[in-house]
Amino acid sequence: MIKYNEIIWISILLLTILLFKQTKNYKYLLLPIVFHILNDIMFYCLGYSIFNTREMVKNCYEDATYLIDNNHSNGIDLGFNLYQGDITKNREQAQEDKFKFMWDKLKLKKGSRLIDIGCGFGDWLNYAKNRGANVYGINISDAQGGVLKKRNIPHRVIDWSNLANTRDGFGLFKQFDCVTFMDTIEHYVPGNKRFDENFQNETYIKMFNFANNLLDDCGIGRVFISCLHQVKKLDLKRMVALWSLDRTMCGFYPIGKDGLIKNAVTWFDVENVWDVTEDYRITSVLESDHFGVSGISDFKWNISKLCYIIKSMVINPYFYHHLIVLYLNSWMVFYGDSHNRKKWSPEITDKESFVKDYFIVLQRRKC
Repeated sequence: MIKYNEIIWISILLLTILLFKQTKNYKYLLLPIVFHILNDIMFYCLGYSIFNTREMVKNCYEDATYLIDNNHSNGIDLGFNLYQGDITKNREQAQEDKFKFMWDKLKLKKGSRLIDIGCGFGDWLNYAKNRGANVYGINISDAQGGVLKKRNIPHRVIDWSNLANTRDGFGLFKQFDCVTFMDTIEHYVPGNKRFDENFQNETYIKMFNFANNLLDDCGIGRVFISCLHQVKKLDLKRMVALWSLDRTMCGFYPIGKDGLIKNAVTWFDVENVWDVTEDYRITSVLESDHFGVSGISDFKWNISKLCYIIKSMVINPYFYHHLIVLYLNSWMVFYGDSHNRKKWSPEITDKESFVKDYFIVLQRRKC
């Protein structure tokens, strides 16, 4: 099914071809570039995007489904692993340690009811299911939904914000003991709302209200969050990297350590916060097939990938921006200029990194 952004982009390309064919004026071949420049100006100056930002998020996860090998069930997913200083662990152990940490902090047990918002390929839910929890996932991506179906993980493909707007969450409200938001919150506020603090706070308030609605009044009542936060003012290098990420993944990091959780106070108490930034950074360094790694040295070509890339070159308005992300190593530069260090060095990361990833545990307030 063709998408809104694809219709807009194909229309621009057809208009370019038509004008060039009629006039033989090579200047018209610059029309797609001019269109992107004008859209960027509106995006950052007016907070408006011609392209649908939620569709951009869906598309980046579809890319991960079709192009990244070993994207699940192999000790690594679209998040990161937990090393806690021991980088001799293999990836399977480091991932299991992360999930065990989450299980313990949520106080889950056999029979607990768990829902994961933005559940990706389902590694966390699969772990919890194998330990006896009753699990459910929410995912924006049809492609990842197909993987979840193959893994027999109950789920619904829907944007969480649309689900939150329903009367009873399609029967999901008041059905769970615990809610998790793992490394997806940075997509909830689109990049064109970077300077709109009211929109940011309204989005996060809606998110926490949604989490509260999902929780059973008589259940455990806990929420576990993993989310990157921007903790330093960006320099030019980081701003260029941010632009490339805005054009591909389209998101926003909450500003400051309290930028997110200050909006939870109506329903939740903050029980604990852990800085796991170094675990995130070192996962990309140690695992050559992690999504944060730049380059294609380990990329394995096949016919389906080739066809997907050729299709994307034509219909994806931001395909070439993905190449810029790879060239600039845009994801990793936020961890500082020495981000490729192969040693566990949280003190350097703390000094250099422009972002921090926090594990956050919230406890629902008693009525």
